[in-house]
Amino acid sequence: MANSKEKLISKKYADALAEVKLSTKIIEDLKLIQASLEGSEELKNSLNNPRIKLELKRKIIKEIFSNKISAETLNTILLLLKKRRINLAGSLLEFYRQRLYKQENIELAELESARKLDEDELSEIKQVLEKSFNKSIKLSETINEELLAGMRIKISNKIIDSSLKSKLKQMKSLLLK
Repeated sequence: MANSKEKLISKKYADALAEVKLSTKIIEDLKLIQASLEGSEELKNSLNNPRIKLELKRKIIKEIFSNKISAETLNTILLLLKKRRINLAGSLLEFYRQRLYKQENIELAELESARKLDEDELSEIKQVLEKSFNKSIKLSETINEELLAGMRIKISNKIIDSSLKSKLKQMKSLLLK
């Protein structure tokens, strides 16, 4: 995770990229770059190695991504590379996504459930959240068997916890008083 100085720098790059173009395509581009960096230790080490010349690093990036990402994203990544800040690609993605979602009135909701929910259940939860928050909702789902049953939703700096685990904790604290 980036420290506060790196977050500030990432936010500035995200704001600059958003001024050029604000689109979901750039989010997909940044996801691809982040996945590539996380998936290849060799690529990450090469791009962060001060002994490798900038021109070779630029060539590597262009060969890998030039036909897969937009020109705006490519230029931003090349700038990060030039400024020796390629490690900020992940936090750049998050700040850019926040900016796009804010403009498009979209809220990201992280749903944890004890079991895999079917499409009807997810759709119903999404509809309730959209009505409650008066925004479009992007729902990400993860399975967390430790919840025992029920679910936990993180949205807009709020946590809605209806898991059996939290209910048992509440009961335990009431019984111990």
